[in-house]
Amino acid sequence: FFFQAEDGIRDHCVTGVQTCALPICLEAKPPLPQITAALMAGADREILKGFYERGMEGLDPRVRSFVEEELITQQGYRDSHDWEDALLLPGVTRDDLELLRERRLLSADERQGRRRLELTHDVLARVVKDSRDSRRGREAEAKAQQAQEEARLKLAEANRARIAAE
Repeated sequence: FFFQAEDGIRDHCVTGVQTCALPICLEAKPPLPQITAALMAGADREILKGFYERGMEGLDPRVRSFVEEELITQQGYRDSHDWEDALLLPGVTRDDLELLRERRLLSADERQGRRRLELTHDVLARVVKDSRDSRRGREAEAKAQQAQEEARLKLAEANRARIAAE
């Protein structure tokens, strides 16, 4: 499979790579003259992470949560989700889902008469899982800090009440 580079100057040879993975391959700077399945297998995590982060730019954080919570399993494998069910979730809109398809993070296909969403490629699952795990860690830390602050305020209030009662 050959395709023209954006600069219009040179062709790239791509062998053994699914066409849905081509946008990920082209994230390498400068674009590589030949992209093989072996290169994809060892794709630099930073390239994939950058591709994912750019794909999420400008979207409601709840859309990112949807992707990270619903489109991969707890173990980090790619999963699918019903399109219409996704639109029922807070913060997830048709425009956002279409934008993620345009940015090549998600694909949609028909299964048993229903439109299903999934990540465009298995190699993204690892990056999405890492992002989900990191987000969950930040959320847990923020929740723990909030609980500590509430306990501190409650103790301070109890101390003020005790002092006032004396």
